[in-house]
Amino acid sequence: MSTATDIGTLIIHKRTLDGSRACVNCGVSVKTIVIRHLKMGMTPREIIEDNDLITMEQFHAALAYYYANKEEIEFEIAEDERVWRENTGE
Repeated sequence: MSTATDIGTLIIHKRTLDGSRACVNCGVSVKTIVIRHLKMGMTPREIIEDNDLITMEQFHAALAYYYANKEEIEFEIAEDERVWRENTGE
């Protein structure tokens, strides 16, 4: 019988210059996974193949984290877009 994984162990918070970001424990941010999957339409398999550090379990943990903390992640996305527009003049 295999040992159950506590999905809470699949998400960490990495310190950044502007606070901290939720990441799967390989360091890829939840925000990145959400953007690629929900905003760009990439499939889970495409995201995993694009970044071989992410497992299917981590992918789904990232989405679970997003849906449980949607306001936080949407704020990060909007803030990053605002900073990008400011820096590029668009």
